[in-house]
Amino acid sequence: MMKAVESESMKGFQMTDIGLLPNAWQVKQLKDVADTYSGSTPNRESKEYWEDGSIQWLKSGELRDVFVYGAEEFITELAVQKTAVKYVDKDTIAVAMYGATAGKVGYIQCRTTINQAICAIKSKGYDLWALFCFFWFINYRPQLLMKRFGGAQPNINQQIIKNLYIPLPPLPEQKKIAAVLSAIQEAKEKTENVISALKEMKKSMMKHLFTYGAVPIEDVGRVKRKETEIGMMPKTWELGILNDLCERIVDCPHSTPIFVETGVLCVRNFNIRDGKLVLDRRYFTSDDQYVERTKRCEPIEGDILFSREAPVGEACLVPSNMKLSMGQRMMLLRTKSELLDNRFLVQALYSESVQHVMHSSASGVTAKHLNVADVRRMSVPLPSLSEQKQIADSILAIDNKIEVEENKLSALNSLFSTLLSLLMTGKLRVNHLEI
Repeated sequence: MMKAVESESMKGFQMTDIGLLPNAWQVKQLKDVADTYSGSTPNRESKEYWEDGSIQWLKSGELRDVFVYGAEEFITELAVQKTAVKYVDKDTIAVAMYGATAGKVGYIQCRTTINQAICAIKSKGYDLWALFCFFWFINYRPQLLMKRFGGAQPNINQQIIKNLYIPLPPLPEQKKIAAVLSAIQEAKEKTENVISALKEMKKSMMKHLFTYGAVPIEDVGRVKRKETEIGMMPKTWELGILNDLCERIVDCPHSTPIFVETGVLCVRNFNIRDGKLVLDRRYFTSDDQYVERTKRCEPIEGDILFSREAPVGEACLVPSNMKLSMGQRMMLLRTKSELLDNRFLVQALYSESVQHVMHSSASGVTAKHLNVADVRRMSVPLPSLSEQKQIADSILAIDNKIEVEENKLSALNSLFSTLLSLLMTGKLRVNHLEI
């Protein structure tokens, strides 16, 4: 049903079965403009369906709201002939129907087969531009998930998808909407690839620095090394014990904080990730609670917050101009600056060798944890102070590059989300664009 809207503020819009849309747009059920079908999983015990397979076979868990250029597994031609597996071609939309990934979509860019948990959607060739449909499904997912049915893991089925009402701008406008969103999607994927490459670079850099020290790669053959309880390290380095290298090693109060809506920040173990303080979830305590929780030591800029449980071994520096207390399962380390650079210690705690020792020393069945005594006697690599600073500078330089790219990705995600909603409801039009 469509009905013109007479309100002056919404002039040019009509009321439809799926809300207000521009007058020039149509609304149709998906089954009227696209064909839908799903595949199957060949019997895993039938080797002739799997061994030396060369045909791509896509699972619903591989759908991540991005273009799909290939599948993780392969099946044989016999599997296609003897089972209910179905081929899908380029420019097909794939929607996950079952389990945790229900509602996730992929835009197929290769010839592949699919399993039974995927609903393939192929435009009939008129009214619907496939790439527009792909982005529409991303935008529509919250409403689609509300249509799930079943028990512990509700599912979607083909019937639900076929009967969906979809907005249909004129085909040229669909193409322009898809082009705008594709440009942002492409920028997001490129940024994600840069972040992934930088993280791999950091991983390699840390392995090099904590194995050979701050020497160029071409000089590693000249570095004499020695075996220690935390692995190989340059012969000129020493092993230090945290208790000897820190002014203060303080455990958190053994009590559950009393949280309030606003007040003094209380850092919890999940707020520390990959050497950074991550405050996407914030908890606060009162001023009185802050005084109580910092009796042993008040955190100051440059102190190290260390998680000894759930998870073990996460660490970060206390930022400047930030008043905070510690939640449970956390410790504070304050280094002796003449012996140990605090930035270096954070990086050393993430080194492969120290992480291995920490996790080997951790006890507990359901949740591994380090005791305070374990932390106090923990061994860490100890180069000269100048080399510590050099190593810390090198790692933090790449961390800064990662942060720049992550901020860029966050901005792109926000832009994509905003434009997706506006473009799919006609609140923002792109008719004037030359694409």
